[in-house]
Amino acid sequence: MNKRIYLIILFLYSGLVAQVNTEKYRTAKDTLGFKFQSEINATIQKGNVEFQEVSIEALSQYNFNASSYLMIVSGDLGWEDGKRFSNSMLAHVRNIREVSAFLKLELFGQLDYDAEHLLLWRALAGAGTRILLFGQKDNQGWMGNSLFYEQEKYDLARSAKHARETNNIRFNTYLAINKKLKDFFTWHGVAYYQPKIDNWDDFKLIAETGLLVAFEENISLSIGFNYRYDSLPADGIKKNDYKTEMVLLISF
Repeated sequence: MNKRIYLIILFLYSGLVAQVNTEKYRTAKDTLGFKFQSEINATIQKGNVEFQEVSIEALSQYNFNASSYLMIVSGDLGWEDGKRFSNSMLAHVRNIREVSAFLKLELFGQLDYDAEHLLLWRALAGAGTRILLFGQKDNQGWMGNSLFYEQEKYDLARSAKHARETNNIRFNTYLAINKKLKDFFTWHGVAYYQPKIDNWDDFKLIAETGLLVAFEENISLSIGFNYRYDSLPADGIKKNDYKTEMVLLISF
């Protein structure tokens, strides 16, 4: 089993809505059995600025001959001058079954909350397909289509325009591309579109793109930009969220 430990040297962060992009967690199924990786980050600053932040991200995956199971857990807690600015947690589980080299079936479920966006809790479950459009190994394009049922509860006043509790069926479609430009230079991008089945004016967009630059066999730099949009957010919450990050990865 290939074990990797990722050391984050530089990380620029701003909070996002609690939806998970599973594409960045997918790995080539080159070995059978269990794989685990995790990141735990802690920042403490005292003096003129009082700042504390703790975040965790863990992935476990088990590969069989014709299927695999993926579980992702992530969370973030942060305070600045005694005021909490982030409080979120997410758990996502997915079963991926290979029908052929070009077609996969997927079942998935998720639980999460995000106090920063007034989300007390969300639960969803769904199923769909994943189709290979082109390429192989380091140069691939995939399209996915699925339906999922979603329940949400928000921390809102009774007078709020946005419903305090929602029960929705959403369609989810995505396009994911991974292309190796040079031996040391890889580009990846993914875009999700998630409209509500009975009201297509209510939709969510998730787009992520980035570059991976390999300096040595075990040292690389990841540069990424993420954008997320909610057409009908809770009262007082902005529709747009942005995240930029640079991470130096050391593996052994």
